[in-house]
Amino acid sequence: MKTILFITNHPAPYMNRWFELLDKENKVFVLYYYYSAIYKRWKNFEPYKGDYLNDMSIFSLIRTLLKSDFTILCGIDKPKYWLSLFTLILKKILKKKNFALYSDYPVSNNRKTHVFKKVLLNRFIPFLFCATESTVEYYIKTYNILDHKIRVFPYAHNFELGNSKDINSLRMKCLENGDKIRVFIANSFYKRKGYSILYDALKKLKTNNMIDEFEFKFAGVGDDYNYYKELFLELNSNTFFLGWVEDNIYNHLMKQTDIFVHASLFEPFGIPPLDALECGKLLIVSNGVKSVDLIVESGINGFIYSGDNSEELYNIFVQILKDKSQIYRIGNVGRQSVRTHYPEDKIKHSLNSCFDN
Repeated sequence: MKTILFITNHPAPYMNRWFELLDKENKVFVLYYYYSAIYKRWKNFEPYKGDYLNDMSIFSLIRTLLKSDFTILCGIDKPKYWLSLFTLILKKILKKKNFALYSDYPVSNNRKTHVFKKVLLNRFIPFLFCATESTVEYYIKTYNILDHKIRVFPYAHNFELGNSKDINSLRMKCLENGDKIRVFIANSFYKRKGYSILYDALKKLKTNNMIDEFEFKFAGVGDDYNYYKELFLELNSNTFFLGWVEDNIYNHLMKQTDIFVHASLFEPFGIPPLDALECGKLLIVSNGVKSVDLIVESGINGFIYSGDNSEELYNIFVQILKDKSQIYRIGNVGRQSVRTHYPEDKIKHSLNSCFDN
């Protein structure tokens, strides 16, 4: 049994899934930088027990790092993260290849630090854990990292949502009997989340007298919440803004919807699209969402559109209205796709493969 240390931003239900899965065969310890997230206001979940970097002395941190059998460092954008990285590099110099740097899909490649990162990743980092397959492609192309150093280590979605077949069959019958198509959107409200593109697409549905075929439910909070709430409510009376919802309510809404839309112009990962696929729902997603940008094929296992193109998104809604039966037909294929690309034991195998080297 090995001691696995995670250093990450803040407690979250999806991080719990990582820790609980790996804790079955290892001893997992966690160091958090923040006590909570800014926009993610979970109240009814118990964080995986851990310590907080802000409460630790430098010496305690170094001692913890040196004691672990394997450390996964998620991000290096805070001072103590850099101290952690320095300590881990020291272990590398001492011939201990027992840590990995973790990365979502990067926002951009800073040319000023490009050479530094290339040297760091190739010479001093034993392993690079990437959240998605597209993240792997990015690092290989941008920094020429060797394949044997990289592992796909995705965030864990809610695998329990796969038990939704009976609900989906009932929803399909409701749609056949003329029920409105339920659309669910769960995302924070600020610029890069793509709400302006979604609004333009729905506005065109309204102009062409098709929007009343749908019911929309929005979950999330953020700086632009009130602005977009006012805009969307003007389009359709069957639109509901729920604000922040806890995990149990989110899961219920996902099970009861027909379509899930994730419109982010750019999303370094994106867990809700995987939840939707696991649930057998029809996923409509922007090509900027990196958890599924290499998985979704339009009309096969979901729909994907250019993130800044509201006309493409509008045409997807029109296509769905022409044949509602495709909602759950495509949704079933989507469920198979997410289980192929994101199996429950993926992170366990990725971690264990590092111990064989």
